[in-house]
Amino acid sequence: MQETPVIVVGAGPSGLATAACLNIQSIPYILLEREDRFASLWTKYSYDCLHIHLPKQISTLPHMPFPANFPTYVPKDQFVQYLQSYVSQFNITPLYRRCVLPAISSIRGNEVLFENGKAHSFDTIVFCTGFRPSTNKWLKGGDHLLNEKGIAKNNFPNNWKGKNGLYCTGLSRTGFKGASFDAQSIASDIKSLL
Repeated sequence: MQETPVIVVGAGPSGLATAACLNIQSIPYILLEREDRFASLWTKYSYDCLHIHLPKQISTLPHMPFPANFPTYVPKDQFVQYLQSYVSQFNITPLYRRCVLPAISSIRGNEVLFENGKAHSFDTIVFCTGFRPSTNKWLKGGDHLLNEKGIAKNNFPNNWKGKNGLYCTGLSRTGFKGASFDAQSIASDIKSLL
């Protein structure tokens, strides 16, 4: 891994939203995903009959509405199609099979130390990993970002910002709309610091 200003961890809908917002702001980043594809929970591990449980008007990712012909409650196959179009439109290129979690042993300043002894510099890390109650066990030095249950300490709409260049997208339990807000807020905040 080369030195990169922003590391985005997780290529689910929250990670894709964050990557798109960073692209729009012309902020260089790398997007790391442990699986072999983006949105693996949707593409590999969910039931075919699954639908988004909220109306499409509040379930879009930033800068791209659902097609008008999609139903109000978007089924899995159409949501995956939407995500594929999203990745293509915003030229998102995740690095797959990058097992970042729980390999982070600590974060010191702008350096991430991994369990294998390697260290990499960063300006910002954005966690788009979904809710994980075990996060604080491996995220050493980021305990001001998440509570003991692995949820953002700050309440919505300020849940996305930690300290020392740490951010989280989609951990406020506000659905895709909250993740979209987080992604846009994070990209704007990072742009203001560059």
